[in-house]
Amino acid sequence: MLFGGQTLFKGKWIGAGETPETNELIRQGLWLYAPNSLIQPVERTIPLEIVHPEVQR
Repeated sequence: MLFGGQTLFKGKWIGAGETPETNELIRQGLWLYAPNSLIQPVERTIPLEIVHPEVQR
């Protein structure tokens, strides 16, 4: 799923060190709207609330 041309694995990395590769983020379950994610949405990120509730789940 793309949000404004970005994947749900792109945003501001707030973890230690460099941002991991996308495959590693997926493996760790780190995405923009995951609980306790180390990725934060940026200004251009589309809010999850505009997505249908079925897709949100």
